[in-house]
Amino acid sequence: MVLDGTVSSDDDGIVSYQWKQTLGTPVTLSDPGASALEFAAPAIAASSETLTFSLTVKDAGGCSQRIPARSP
Repeated sequence: MVLDGTVSSDDDGIVSYQWKQTLGTPVTLSDPGASALEFAAPAIAASSETLTFSLTVKDAGGCSQRIPARSP
């Protein structure tokens, strides 16, 4: 699975990304500091389980914003 944070933009430019899993069966995050997060979908018992993540982006001016994300 891939969650893509590259659509995040700012006039000052994005200088960092930080992904975090917030709910669901734990997965191993390929590189939590990358603009796009890759992980292997886990085997789950409930087909309706949703994995949730948050992405925090920081711009060159030091401002940051957290954005919720869900796996498709």
